[in-house]
Amino acid sequence: MLYMREAIQRREMTMKTGIFGSTLKGSGENAISSGRMNFLKLSHVQMRKHLRSSLMLLAAVLIGNPMFAQSAPPAGEEGTAPQILVVPDQVIVKYKAGANKALKTAAVHNRQGTAVKRKLSKRLGLDLLSLPKGADMAKVLASLNSDPDVEYAEPDYIVSCTAMPDDPYFTDGKLWSMHNTGHYIAVEDADIDAPEAWDIRTSAKDVVVAVVDTGIFYTHNDLKDNIWVNSGEIPGNGIDDDGNGYIDDVHGINAIVPQETAQAGNPLDDHKHGTHVAGTIGASGNNSTGVAGVVWEVKLMAVKFLDRTGTGTTSDAIQAVDYARQMGADIINCSWGGGGYSQSLQDAFRACNENGILVVCAAGNTKNDNDQSPYYPANYQLGNLVTVGATDNQDLPASFSSYGRKTVDLFAPGVMIYSSLNNQNSYTAMSGTSMATPHVSGALAMLRAQFPQESPYAAVNRIISGVDHLDKLSSKCYSGGRLNLYNALAASSPRPRNDNFANAIFLGNVGGALVRGNNGGATVEPGEPVHSNGSGKTVWYKWKAPASAPAFINTLDSGFNTIVSIYKGTSLAKLTLVASNDDDPQGFSTSWIDFNASANTNYYIAVDGANGAEGGITFEVAQPPSNSNFANAREITTAEFHDITHNFSAGYEQGEPNHAGSPASNSIWYRWTVPATGMYRIDTHGSPIDTLLGIYRGDSVGSLTEVCSADDMILGVIRTGQVLISAQKDEVYHIAVDGWESATGTIKFNIIGGDEFAPVGIGSTDAMVTVDGPSAYTIGKNKGTLTAKTAFDNACALMRVAEGEGELVMCVNSVQQTGAGGEIGLMIRQSLDDSSKHSTISLFNNGTVWNARFINRLASEGITSIVTDDEIFAAPTLMWLKLRFQAGDLTAYFSTDGNNWTQIRKRVFDFTGPFYVGVVAVGNNNKNAITASIDNLEYISYTDGQ
Repeated sequence: MLYMREAIQRREMTMKTGIFGSTLKGSGENAISSGRMNFLKLSHVQMRKHLRSSLMLLAAVLIGNPMFAQSAPPAGEEGTAPQILVVPDQVIVKYKAGANKALKTAAVHNRQGTAVKRKLSKRLGLDLLSLPKGADMAKVLASLNSDPDVEYAEPDYIVSCTAMPDDPYFTDGKLWSMHNTGHYIAVEDADIDAPEAWDIRTSAKDVVVAVVDTGIFYTHNDLKDNIWVNSGEIPGNGIDDDGNGYIDDVHGINAIVPQETAQAGNPLDDHKHGTHVAGTIGASGNNSTGVAGVVWEVKLMAVKFLDRTGTGTTSDAIQAVDYARQMGADIINCSWGGGGYSQSLQDAFRACNENGILVVCAAGNTKNDNDQSPYYPANYQLGNLVTVGATDNQDLPASFSSYGRKTVDLFAPGVMIYSSLNNQNSYTAMSGTSMATPHVSGALAMLRAQFPQESPYAAVNRIISGVDHLDKLSSKCYSGGRLNLYNALAASSPRPRNDNFANAIFLGNVGGALVRGNNGGATVEPGEPVHSNGSGKTVWYKWKAPASAPAFINTLDSGFNTIVSIYKGTSLAKLTLVASNDDDPQGFSTSWIDFNASANTNYYIAVDGANGAEGGITFEVAQPPSNSNFANAREITTAEFHDITHNFSAGYEQGEPNHAGSPASNSIWYRWTVPATGMYRIDTHGSPIDTLLGIYRGDSVGSLTEVCSADDMILGVIRTGQVLISAQKDEVYHIAVDGWESATGTIKFNIIGGDEFAPVGIGSTDAMVTVDGPSAYTIGKNKGTLTAKTAFDNACALMRVAEGEGELVMCVNSVQQTGAGGEIGLMIRQSLDDSSKHSTISLFNNGTVWNARFINRLASEGITSIVTDDEIFAAPTLMWLKLRFQAGDLTAYFSTDGNNWTQIRKRVFDFTGPFYVGVVAVGNNNKNAITASIDNLEYISYTDGQ
């Protein structure tokens, strides 16, 4: 694999064809896959940042308004991934560190034809580049990512906000999230116990919470007293007094407009979302006006990067986050997310981690399990991130809320939350994880004020340990509960859950795991060994090695100087040191250990801080699979094969192709020698992660030719892949299985041979087949080209191998076509060559009625005999067709119910086995297309007694 010990990520944009299917190509081989826009990410192996998938499109995680880009799925339905959009003429780039950045930058632009549009972050070394007119973004990104002076380049994603008031007439119990009395079908005390907490504290006047959003209506009567003021700026003088690059940024910035303009210093909300979020965090309390925030006194920094329509870009988000960090924010509220992954945005959040700034993110409104379908920025594995799901006023998970046992920290109220609006004295109710998130941001601000001597991460531990534990949330988030502000304030200790050896977080008997946490408030327990140069700020993890093989552990993305020690044993008194590391051998202050793990052995790992350091922890353990290299592919020689494995830290190789249109990131390899000619299904069904599947021919990883590939079997629903191919005996295929957008986890890989239908293009390159379910397909064909042969020599087919006697049956439940002449039917064919003899019973529409047509090609010379052409239907209702080949006869039938069959005609059956049987579709007259939905496709072999 490609082993890199430096932070390199890169992406490239590709688009797959179709919605559910990709074009048939080659010699009748095709992937059953789904269309989706993907962004290439070049990950690294041993360092293995596993910065998993997806970025942000759909800012403001709110229940949607139909006028905007996306709404939350209806109750009871699963969400699907939102469309990912990019700004077409600009990209984000980070240059490699070097002695002369100016020369390096100029060299890049000379080679690429790009120009700097805007400098995004001096600390992070990020620029926004404009592309040459008419440039192909995918090619420019690929070129930039291979440039010797570029660390990474990626698209500038478009993010957007969807917002909708839930109930403009909601007048009683508006602040149920603070104090729920049980009115209106609510459950009493399904709240954060704010009144009880306010008896302890109401103010956090020195804590700065940055609302990175649509801005804040900072003159609102309930907010104006709590708006942050930049003391280094003189209002209205048109001068950048504090030298931070912004003119008159008194209350924050507008990252949308050019930085050098006066408007860049005005973050006034022209949407409403950011103002609503700000009100929940810190609307003035006890002022006889409107509502009260979680904290009554606080400094609200307005950082606008979403416009009046609720849309923005990654580049603006980076600028916004970087401003909040530079100007002293203690907490950043991010009520937005979704879409694709961004390395540059994660770098911005990582810089916040190094400064001890907490980032609170919305879990999302897609109803997805974020453990399996990462949602960003909430899923960035950084120890300073807190991810929040939403509950309703009955203490149930909100119908729209995403969740994740490992990746969502806690839930908070997020349904019908009443707060401020972008007007002087207006309020409204909104719902979404966007509304849950500011409850937690406000709570963290209160805790920072109450316990100023503690680290920011201790506040996170108080929040997590103080939740109200709820049965319905026990498997939905790490804490298993909903925010309780009073419990967090009243807790006697901020110790993390895994402070003691006995409470070590078990990572499983798996090939790898990546978790985030912190050691804020951690202690040393009696009998605990001294960990190298540690100071007793220790947290514990437990990992059971699945195999005897090399493994590694690191804290690479942690925000402080860590010390890691690995032990074997069953108690503190019986621990034996395996290995320990203070600073990574590559020069980082974080830790890295390579060691040889033994199968089924429990390893206890202590993570400590050097010299009493506390901070956010990103902890990773991995045992890369043995077949992560092309050269070490697992050999398969059987017609049926099943494997349960993983792709943790599998990495990729230089020159490795994209798999199913997405970049290689954590791929494993198989080498399959076909044992017998036939149809085979290759799939990853049962895998819990979103997989990619690629089938190739070739002798080296850099010279592979794709045969077929697959991503989602059904987009957003079945995220595993399946391909059906016609394979020849002794042919060798190289098969790659990867995770979409660098997803890692358990992989189930299967080859099942001999009894599957596979897509075939017969003289055609514009056909399409998708799998709708067991024995159910959609088959379509664009216009055909009539020749002296038959239209079925330019067709889309779904075929399998047959031999001996049997029958073929199907039900056509819907047909769509343009004009007349398209046909859908059953076919028996001697070979897949477009000149092969064949017989077909098809449904033909002449423009007014449907006919059953029995067509025979008697010989390869192209002699065609239309035996019958009988009207059977006035409209395309359910139509059943059957071909029976038995006792020397080939007989065609049709039916309207699948039980009572009408024979059309028979002829001599003169096909010699093995032959092919299946479904065929053709668009006739050089202009017409057809698409049909097929159910109950079945081949019954009489010879085999099936």
